[in-house]
Amino acid sequence: MKRLKNPNASGQWNSSWEEFFDAYHQAVRVCVLGVFRKSGWYSVCDADVQDVVMAVFESILKGLDALELDPAKGRFRQFLSTVCQRRVVDFIRSNKGISRPSFSESPVEEATRGEAAAAHEDFAIREKQAFRRALLGIVLADLHREVSPQVYMIFERVKLAGESPDTVAAQLEIKRGVVDNSIYKAMQELREIALRPEISQEF
Repeated sequence: MKRLKNPNASGQWNSSWEEFFDAYHQAVRVCVLGVFRKSGWYSVCDADVQDVVMAVFESILKGLDALELDPAKGRFRQFLSTVCQRRVVDFIRSNKGISRPSFSESPVEEATRGEAAAAHEDFAIREKQAFRRALLGIVLADLHREVSPQVYMIFERVKLAGESPDTVAAQLEIKRGVVDNSIYKAMQELREIALRPEISQEF
């Protein structure tokens, strides 16, 4: 978001926006679906959900100049959730005449209070997980910028893909020590990134 707000980074703006959109698209979608459910809209067509998701990103884009990112004032996740809620409310207000199925008509859940509460709780968990995955994507993107391509590739293969260090060393035709040193550098950098206030508070 800081790169997007930087007027001097016009050359990097498109890639920064794509990175942000790709990282948070699924999290925003899950959040939008959760808000629809809380509002009593248990069955919304995919096209409408996608329209609201895009409206969320349009709101963020339009409000970039005025957006103040201060970890002391709250999580970025809370900001995104608020935007999702507002755009869902806008959609519902503009579609008041649309008949929607009640919870009892949902093809998946039964209409008991206990099961309804469980469904909402499950969606809240899914929403939290989606935001954590988005944040992890942002952290890894930061790591990718901070270390050399070789160091990141080795880190990715060993730590993310689960390949053995010996296998990676043999395939890249480098010494095992180079692999170990690359993993160490990447992990040290990852710790520093995770300690940044805007990252640590989100986790």
